[in-house]
Amino acid sequence: MQIKPLSTTKAKIESTQHIQSQRCILRELIQNSIDAHSTHISITITHTLESIDLKVQDNGTGISPEGLEVIGLPNHTSKVSGLEAEFLQEVKTFGFRGAAMYGIISTCSLVNISSKISAYNAGFQVLLTGANVNGSKMVKRYANRVDPITFGCSSESGTVVIVSDLFGRVPVRKKQMLNEPWNYVISGIRKTIFDCLIEHPHVSIDVFKDNDGNNEKSLIFHIPKRKDQTGKQQVQLLRLVYGKNVIDEYELFNASYKTYKIQGAIGLVAKQSTLHQYIYWNGRQLQNGDLFKSIKKKFVKADFGNSNRENIDSDNDSPRKIYGKPFVNNPVFLFCVHSLKNDASDLLQDPSKVCFDSKHLNVISAMIFKIVDVFLKMENKRLTTTTTTTTTSPIKCNKIEMPTLKGRVALKSTGLVSTITDRELQGKLDNQSEGEDPIKHQCQVINQQSIYDGSESPFFKNSKKFEMNSMDLKNAQVIKQIDNKFILIKLKLKTNPSNTPILLIMDQHACDERIKVESLYKEVILSTILNPNKHEQQDEEFKLEKSLKFELDNEEFEQMNKYRKEFSNWGIEFNSLENNWIEITHLPLFVSDKLKCDSTLLRNGIRQFLNDLEDRSKIQYNQKNLETWSWMIYLSQMPEIYKEIIKSKACRSSVMFGDVLSVEECQEMVEKLVQCKDPFRCAHGRPSVVPLVDLSEITRL
Repeated sequence: MQIKPLSTTKAKIESTQHIQSQRCILRELIQNSIDAHSTHISITITHTLESIDLKVQDNGTGISPEGLEVIGLPNHTSKVSGLEAEFLQEVKTFGFRGAAMYGIISTCSLVNISSKISAYNAGFQVLLTGANVNGSKMVKRYANRVDPITFGCSSESGTVVIVSDLFGRVPVRKKQMLNEPWNYVISGIRKTIFDCLIEHPHVSIDVFKDNDGNNEKSLIFHIPKRKDQTGKQQVQLLRLVYGKNVIDEYELFNASYKTYKIQGAIGLVAKQSTLHQYIYWNGRQLQNGDLFKSIKKKFVKADFGNSNRENIDSDNDSPRKIYGKPFVNNPVFLFCVHSLKNDASDLLQDPSKVCFDSKHLNVISAMIFKIVDVFLKMENKRLTTTTTTTTTSPIKCNKIEMPTLKGRVALKSTGLVSTITDRELQGKLDNQSEGEDPIKHQCQVINQQSIYDGSESPFFKNSKKFEMNSMDLKNAQVIKQIDNKFILIKLKLKTNPSNTPILLIMDQHACDERIKVESLYKEVILSTILNPNKHEQQDEEFKLEKSLKFELDNEEFEQMNKYRKEFSNWGIEFNSLENNWIEITHLPLFVSDKLKCDSTLLRNGIRQFLNDLEDRSKIQYNQKNLETWSWMIYLSQMPEIYKEIIKSKACRSSVMFGDVLSVEECQEMVEKLVQCKDPFRCAHGRPSVVPLVDLSEITRL
């Protein structure tokens, strides 16, 4: 077959690499408006069953008639004279490639661009379809003004871009976009607005939704202008976009080293999601996985959030005390890093203007690490001097002052000073301060078989290959209780070549805890997700005498409604109130008894479940699953706070060290352990049964 040019198909292929979603189109149009020095941007999304239209209007400098004649042609831009390093170093705009508008025109059915510049009394309009410019024509002329009815430009200058039928020329992507749930679209809009405005406090944005194209617009977002580009104003933007609950209390900071400056904030209250962790480098997102992992290790090592003011409990015997960690604690942080000039390699990494690596990363990392170290020292000092009385604190805005010092960075707050030398900034960072991720023990089913992997013993030829499954315990013979702590048993293993008995020792507390925890797991699963009459039962048994109310941020509130069915399957019913408040009306009895009136602990547990559902570590079930799967399958999908409450309950009610047991009681415990799905570990992952002696080796010796 002869090789031929792809003509218009080539444009589609190239464009879909740059314009991949509705969010991409919105991002490019907002950034174009900001690059045109707009101070107000209005966005209208028209959503019908068959298509989505997008209108973006601004009061920027506008586009000249000559510019409209070539707009949308590939590699045409007004923002840079060339891609050489000397030009790119001076780039102050988001875009400069001349590819975004070309991509939008190539993938969407029709693009209508109307614009007015201050030098003209009239505006100009161009209609674009495919990758071709159909022509430019002058809009009706008025004396010294533009009729706002014509295309909505009521200021001295401005531009209106109307994109009709998003991805109309890419049917597969259009179908995928139309099937996206609205909360997913809203989430993308929030992220886009935040990324675009973080370095542009002078811009305000309004977002409207026009349902079914009937011109009945409803306001979704209103983001006003901020005073300046300080850390406090950036936190204000975060709260405006995602809700005030996203970061309650926080520490502000700013630092400098030579030509580098950092400002931002770190939240004092841990969250269960990593969604709100941001690093920006010269106004562009910095998404370096290794850097984020290193920051996480520092917070994990400091046990951030586990001794948090929300979780302080002065009464060790409180009924709501929970052993273990029912939810993950992640910090909310915002680092905005600046230097005097851009680097060409930073600007050319990705069409979405994201930076994944930089030759400046070594300095950026060192400065961020020092800020985190000082913050964690301050937080530890604050918590050790804070009374254990739970109070509602106002928003905390302590500022970390950092004077500029030649050759080092100094951070000072409340008497704490930390420095970093040039040698560290050259790459010799202290890795010992990063810590390690803690080992998280989880209950797992291993086909009813456990392999003991112990150290070498003179009484076993090869203890590392010693194998025993739960069925072997059926023939176990209890010898006696030892020291009121352990149970000595003897049994024969089919896998033992010598066919001689072995002696094992059982931890009586660990064994009884395993028996009770599996019994409780099964009871909860059968009474909630596997209960065919769960809704009728929940209305009667799970209804709270006094409902629990708490506030979520915008994303979490929408996720709660999205996963309402999953919560109901696990016995949680709620009402959605105004201003992102949730009212919990039904809870399983073991949860309500444990938490009492602690809405904070419940909120954090729900946040963790939401995060697990979003990242698919917990899955959604259909009715077919519910009818065919065993109860044990659902254990990995149970909310983590349920597991920790059950583990705590099993631990407290189990046989303890020091309890005297008869041989009959010991034998009964062994028989119950045989029925367990994972008999060789306690609820917290510790071994419950350990081999002691192979009697054939004793005979040989």
